[in-house]
Amino acid sequence: MQEIRNGFAVLRLWSRALAGLVAAVCAAMPVSAGAVDGFHLRGFGSLGYTHEHTDDVAFLRDVTQPVPPDRDGTWRSDSILGVQAGYRFSPQWEFATQLVARHREGSSLEDAVEWAYLAWRPTDAFDLRVGRVGKDVFLLSDHRSLGYAQTWVRPPREFYGWIPLYSIDGADLAWRFDAGQTRFTFKTQLGRSSTPFPLTEDEHFDFGADRIRNLSVLAERGPWQLKAALSVFEVDGDPHLDPARAALGGLAAGGFGPISDEAARLGRDLHLDGTTVRYHSLGAAYDDGRWVLQGELARVDADSHLVASGTTGYLSVARRIGAFTPYVSLARFHPSRDARKAANDWAALGADADLLQRRVLAAYNTFRIDQRTLTLGVRWDFADQAALKLQWDRSHVKGHGYGLWQVDNVVGGNEGRRIDVLSISMDFVF
Repeated sequence: MQEIRNGFAVLRLWSRALAGLVAAVCAAMPVSAGAVDGFHLRGFGSLGYTHEHTDDVAFLRDVTQPVPPDRDGTWRSDSILGVQAGYRFSPQWEFATQLVARHREGSSLEDAVEWAYLAWRPTDAFDLRVGRVGKDVFLLSDHRSLGYAQTWVRPPREFYGWIPLYSIDGADLAWRFDAGQTRFTFKTQLGRSSTPFPLTEDEHFDFGADRIRNLSVLAERGPWQLKAALSVFEVDGDPHLDPARAALGGLAAGGFGPISDEAARLGRDLHLDGTTVRYHSLGAAYDDGRWVLQGELARVDADSHLVASGTTGYLSVARRIGAFTPYVSLARFHPSRDARKAANDWAALGADADLLQRRVLAAYNTFRIDQRTLTLGVRWDFADQAALKLQWDRSHVKGHGYGLWQVDNVVGGNEGRRIDVLSISMDFVF
C-alpha cells in the first residue's frame, strides 16, 4: 500500500507542476475572436512502477536520470506527465509546444520544455520550424516520451537510453513529396542543445552539444516506414576533469618509468569538451493492424573515451489479439572500445596515486555500455485512451559495461551479471 501511495504522490506532484506550465502556455496564447478555433491542447502520461532485484545497481530509464531515492523499486523512472499545446494563426503559421514532467536531473521550466517552436508551411511540401524542436534522427523522435503510442513500457534502453538529448534549439526544414505510392520526407536540422547530466547522487554537469547537424529521410508506404539519419555534433562541457588531468600531468612528468607513461596516456585521453560525435542510424517499422514489427540499427563514433561508442540496435515483434498485444524484443549495445584497465600498480607510489588511478579508470568506464536485453511483455488496451502494460526485461551486462545503470561502487561494475527488471505501467492520453 505504501508503494501505491508513493506512486500517486509522484503523479500528484507532477500534475501540480504541469498545471502551472499549462497555465503559462495558455496565458501566452493570443486572445481573439478566433482563438478558440485556432487553439488546441492535448495531454498524455504514464504511471509506471519498476522493480529490479539487485542491491548495488539502480535502474535508470535513460542517462539523464539521477538515482531514484527508492532504489530497488520506484515509481519515478517511468512515470511521465506531458502536455502539447498550440495555436494555428493561419493555414501557414502555427506555434506549438510540448512540456514534459519526468524524473530527470534538471527540474526547471526550461528543462521541461521539449518543444517550443514557430512553424511556417508555405505549401504542403515544405515547412520550416524555428525554436526548440525534437531531435529527429530516430523512428520514435516525435513520440519518445509518449508511452501510449508505443508497444512497450519504454523504448529499448540500449538504443534510446544512452542519448541525453531530447531536443535542439535552432531550426529545421522539411521537404515532402510523393513518388508513386511512397511518401518521402527529407529533413535537415541545425542548432545546439544542453541538458543537466548526473555524475553521482550529489554532482552533475551541463552536457552541451554545439553545431548539431542532423539529416534524415523517411519513406512511408502502406504499413511500412523506413528511416535513415545522420547526426554530427560537438560536445560542450567537461565534467570537472581539470584536477584529475593536473594530477596525471604531475605523475607523467615525475620520471616514474612505466607509471609515468601510463599517466600520460590517461591524461591525454581524459577529455570531453570539443569531442566530435557522429551518429548513423537506419530503422524500419511495419504495422498492418495485427502485426507490429520494428527495428533500428545505429553506429556511434566519438573522439573521446568518455562517450559511449559502438554499435546498437533492437528488433521488436508484437501481435494484436483483440485488446491484448503480447510482444518480444531483443536489444544490444556492443562497445567499440575495450574497457580501460590498470597497466601498472600505482600503489607503489602511495595511497594517493593508487586512488587517482582507480578513480580515473572508473571515469573512463562509467559511460561504457556493453549489454544485451531480452524483453517480454503484454499491452492491454482496456479503454479508448488508456493502456496497461506488464513487462519483464532480462539484461546481461558485461564487466565495465554499466553505462545504463548506477553502480554503488567501482568494484561492483568490474564483473558482469544478469539483471531482471519487472515493470508495470498505465499509459493514457487526454
